[in-house]
Amino acid sequence: MTFALLSATHFQCDYKKTRLISLTCKFFDKILSLSRIIRRVHSIPEEIWMIVFYVLQIYLRNADAQYFIVDSFPIRAYENHKSFRAKIFKDKCYHGYTASKKSYFFGLKVHMIIDEYGIPIEFCITPGSTADIEGLKLLPCDLPRGGYRT
Repeated sequence: MTFALLSATHFQCDYKKTRLISLTCKFFDKILSLSRIIRRVHSIPEEIWMIVFYVLQIYLRNADAQYFIVDSFPIRAYENHKSFRAKIFKDKCYHGYTASKKSYFFGLKVHMIIDEYGIPIEFCITPGSTADIEGLKLLPCDLPRGGYRT
């Protein structure tokens, strides 16, 4: 889990780059091969990840934060024109649209609330076709009273 969190926070989830830098800087005494690392990270149960995210949320939350930002972003499995080759996310519910890029995609959407310091407060993952307002309704919105939503 440490490797995956390090990769997510500093190396844009690029396990290959994280592994090479970890080897060079000797962050770990022994490091597994890339395929073994990926298998280990994917074998961690979702419940464990949710517990870790919840603990990090409590630990990193700043009580002084008054401004909160709500947004969503796509996680593209593949572009619209490659849908005939799809093995995963081939259902219609995973077919989404990104208005800012004016493009269609197949994949997931992450809906997130962060505070003014950039610390994630809450998030949920939905199919790509889910509207932003529907994703917002899924978030518990456990924000302090008096905070401003932008």
